Amino acid sequence: MLKQPGFAELAQAFVEATSPLVSNRTINIMDLDGTIVASTEKERIGTYHHGARLVAETGRPVIIEPGRVKDYPGAKEGANLPIVDQGKLIGVVGLYGKEQEIRDAANLLRVYVTQFFRQQSRFREKTYHRELSRRLLQLLLAGRPEDQEERENLLNRLNVQLSYPLVLVGLRWTGENGLAARRNLEDQLEEWLQPGKDRKQTDLYGELDQQLVVLHSLQKGEESALLHPERDQKGLLYRLVQRVLREKDCVLAVSRVCHQPEDLPEARHELDTLLAHPAEKLLFVEEPRVRVRYLLERLRTHGGRACAEQAIRQGKKQVTQHQWQQLLDTARCYYEEQGSVQRAAERLDIHKNTLQYRLKRLYEVLQLEEATAFEREFLIQVILLESSRGEK
Repeated sequence: MLKQPGFAELAQAFVEATSPLVSNRTINIMDLDGTIVASTEKERIGTYHHGARLVAETGRPVIIEPGRVKDYPGAKEGANLPIVDQGKLIGVVGLYGKEQEIRDAANLLRVYVTQFFRQQSRFREKTYHRELSRRLLQLLLAGRPEDQEERENLLNRLNVQLSYPLVLVGLRWTGENGLAARRNLEDQLEEWLQPGKDRKQTDLYGELDQQLVVLHSLQKGEESALLHPERDQKGLLYRLVQRVLREKDCVLAVSRVCHQPEDLPEARHELDTLLAHPAEKLLFVEEPRVRVRYLLERLRTHGGRACAEQAIRQGKKQVTQHQWQQLLDTARCYYEEQGSVQRAAERLDIHKNTLQYRLKRLYEVLQLEEATAFEREFLIQVILLESSRGEK
């Protein structure tokens, strides 16, 4: 472990921070070859320490008395103790001084440094695991045939066995504390999704493009409860929804149900589209309303935007800016109330005849008098979507 990149720097930071706690005595940390990798006497870093080498060979402490220093090349008087993690010798820590003066301090130092390296090792393992998970997510969501071998290798390496059907869940934070919140939830997911000792992990999660993305394998009965996660109070979706509802600046989107790997790239497009401009905190593509919004967004970004912009220019030429905005607000409210003139008029605090007049005027401005109801709503919804982007 001490030979891994970056560990020498951590060890050096440790000895420099700890030395004042032991009366500024010299502290050395050595690898199993007896090489000093960190020391408060920096000129000794990289040199050989025979006492440490003997500790590595025997697994037992080596106490060097002042009169025997010459028998231990590269060493000084003091205590040299094994650093053991889970029964495995990983290094040696040395403390300068006479045995009777440093015995207790040396043992405390050994415990302290063991805990330090154990924590650092766990942190690095977690970081490495998350980076592999992130890479696997990228490959799965890209869906390129040429990446099949790497995908299989990573699935085996991470002990992951995805089970279809599954959904893709995306969470995005818009506030200034988004990074901390995302990492906190990632830690929570690690706890929630911890597989059993002899069981493969069926879900995969990681950070992609400042979103937390989860590939969630649906369990029995979970697909039918997809639009009502509150009914499954033990399921992952329920936990995520509750988390999002508690956080001010977080939104969640859930893709269509994916029945095969080929469905994953489109599911990723759904999340990206919905999370780019979220209309509300919870967005489930299986809901018809959300699915239509997604399709309108895709239409807008793939050619529909030019059509909408042209219609907006045409409308603004015929009425004032205030009138144009009033007509759009009226149409938006009318469609949000599912075509109910009564409810839309009450919500806008206007007479029903006034609402109907405004809609008729909007159809005239957009030259939609002869269009069907579907054609009118379709074009106006695209215009509303493009207009809302302009307002932001």
